[in-house]
Amino acid sequence: KNKKNKKNKKNKKNKKNKKSPLALLFQLLPVWLTHLLSNRFLDSDLAFLHYQEQERQSRPGYFMPAQADRCIAALQMWLAKHTSPDVGKPLPPALPRKVMFDRWAQHTSHCRHCQEGLKSLGRYRKGGYAVLVLSVLRIHRTTARVSALLSLAVIRLIHKIEGAFRDGEFKHYENH
Repeated sequence: KNKKNKKNKKNKKNKKNKKSPLALLFQLLPVWLTHLLSNRFLDSDLAFLHYQEQERQSRPGYFMPAQADRCIAALQMWLAKHTSPDVGKPLPPALPRKVMFDRWAQHTSHCRHCQEGLKSLGRYRKGGYAVLVLSVLRIHRTTARVSALLSLAVIRLIHKIEGAFRDGEFKHYENH
């Protein structure tokens, strides 16, 4: 019986340590890339929530007749009863989108992983330019053209990724 209990505990432990294929995939990605992907996801709601907060301030209350809205009403009553009077103070003016999505100020300037990733991308970009120059100087035309096109594609991709470290603009109408 004792051996059976140990075996059951071991099986439970193994199930807890088992990771989904998606989690394993994310472990393979560099940390800076997971930060960029996470920020992209968070940016999708940033403007919406910011402007919703501004809109909510202009209305003193809401009529919520649905049963599902009871928890929201209860939360509002709890906040009114248990929070500081500062909670209801007027909000500052709405932020411009440029400030709201300033990824450098919000994250990159403080994150060593993203700064290292940005430096690495700079090195890769320089390597892409070197391949481009060498491919232009090559005698064999087909190889040179393919190398030049590939290096231009890599340089363009790196430029786009580098921009994501600085600005995180998200436009819902481009989300497809």
